[in-house]
Amino acid sequence: MKIQPESLSFQPPKSRRWWICGLLFFATTINYIDRQVLSILAPKLQAEIGWSEIEYGYIVTAFQFSYAVGELDTVKS
Repeated sequence: MKIQPESLSFQPPKSRRWWICGLLFFATTINYIDRQVLSILAPKLQAEIGWSEIEYGYIVTAFQFSYAVGELDTVKS
């Protein structure tokens, strides 16, 4: 049985794969931006709400703790 050269030709990946790859990139970018919002808004939040640096630190710590607890659910046993 002889292998035909046409059967060995390279076939490009389906566009659906690139669509999924693009969606994953978009979701990762949004996730990164979302986690940076507190640091960007810090001066405005401190001025409007009247938080001190320590109170703002408590808010950031609570956010990071809740984020870490939420990530525990994604760990596989």
